[in-house]
Amino acid sequence: MKMNKYIINIICFGFCSLLFANAPTIQENESPSIIGGSRSVKEAFQYPRLLMNQYSYISGKSIAEFFIKTDGTVSDIKIIKSLGPAFDEVMVKGINQLKFIPASVNGQPISVRYKLPIIFKK
Repeated sequence: MKMNKYIINIICFGFCSLLFANAPTIQENESPSIIGGSRSVKEAFQYPRLLMNQYSYISGKSIAEFFIKTDGTVSDIKIIKSLGPAFDEVMVKGINQLKFIPASVNGQPISVRYKLPIIFKK
């Protein structure tokens, strides 16, 4: 009788092992990335020229939110934290200059919403 339980346990363990071995693989997700990295960001986002010669200067963080489409282009740019109209203009222009590698799931590109914070210092 004990031998039967032992054999049944081994068979159950074997089947369970097979079930887990055939479990679907984990999805591989890749976040979007900027082609050229920080160098491209630094070139695209310069302190607004309009404000360069003023005695008082503004510094701080601007944040934009936008979609990166499956082909790496951007759309629907919204400024969600603004330092003023001159900075908003630089943000929109800079985002449109950047080139992106789109996000992907299992090697297939997908559209994603992306937030980009930029710190401006004079």
